[in-house]
Amino acid sequence: FFSVRWVRNLNLDAGRYRFTVIADDGVRLWVNNVLVIDQWRVQPATRYTVDVDVAGGGTPTKMGDFENTQRGGAGPGGGRVGRKP
Repeated sequence: FFSVRWVRNLNLDAGRYRFTVIADDGVRLWVNNVLVIDQWRVQPATRYTVDVDVAGGGTPTKMGDFENTQRGGAGPGGGRVGRKP
């Protein structure tokens, strides 16, 4: 059993970005200090996706994950999907 948190400051151009996480058990994702995915529970490997408008520049991003068994995994991904409206 364990939990982990990844923190990164992304330098992004202004626009809409799609963030995707796949996690076995609990996962939370913050973009620009806003909680955008909150699935902190025991679950099979599940994909969650959210679109976020980003003003541009340094964008704090944080992902938390917990594993209820000895084996598991989690991973973030994403990319720009459009210009900021």
